[in-house]
Amino acid sequence: LWRGDNVFPTTIPSLSKFRQLGLRVLFVTNNAAKSRSQYVEKWKEVGVEVEKDEIVPASFLAAAYLKSIKFSGKVFLIGAEGTRIELEEHGIATTQCSNDQTTITNGELLE
Repeated sequence: LWRGDNVFPTTIPSLSKFRQLGLRVLFVTNNAAKSRSQYVEKWKEVGVEVEKDEIVPASFLAAAYLKSIKFSGKVFLIGAEGTRIELEEHGIATTQCSNDQTTITNGELLE
């Protein structure tokens, strides 16, 4: 769809055509660094209009899966901000080490 901040010339016309034809458009990525909301903003910046429900990043899938199995614990997050956002939007609590912390105790995991 784009490289860096440069949208490929066929991206926007192709998406417009798919939508005119009534086709459902989904953007699926294994990248968990961004939440769906963050992707909407990123894509707006490069001129691609998308809806949040059209975006399926790994961060969303992880959160949706945990919610589907009625996970009730706290997730120790080793990952990007996008994953934390998606987990919290699904009502799943998270904990993580601070940037300068190199270890975590069992007690800290239970907080």
